[in-house]
Amino acid sequence: MSLVKVYKVKIRENILRQLIFTDRTIIITIAIIISILIFYIAEDFSIEFKFLITFIFVGVFILLASLKIDRQSLGEIFKRLILFIFRKKNVRF
Repeated sequence: MSLVKVYKVKIRENILRQLIFTDRTIIITIAIIISILIFYIAEDFSIEFKFLITFIFVGVFILLASLKIDRQSLGEIFKRLILFIFRKKNVRF
């Protein structure tokens, strides 16, 4: 018995947003951009060193982007942290 993943497209939402601009494709696109930038910035170094730096930066980026704490991504946690820091708090006495 094989499992088949069925993608349901919601008519009221934009198709590009549902199929192309998903979290996974955005993370992969950012990782590719990081690797291209590293190759242009480190043009004086050897090709092996460029690959090492690219592998380390992209690996750390993907690790941080996919890391979840209590089923929440780090982006959501940092967003809530910043909102908590800058919001006015009501203190009860």
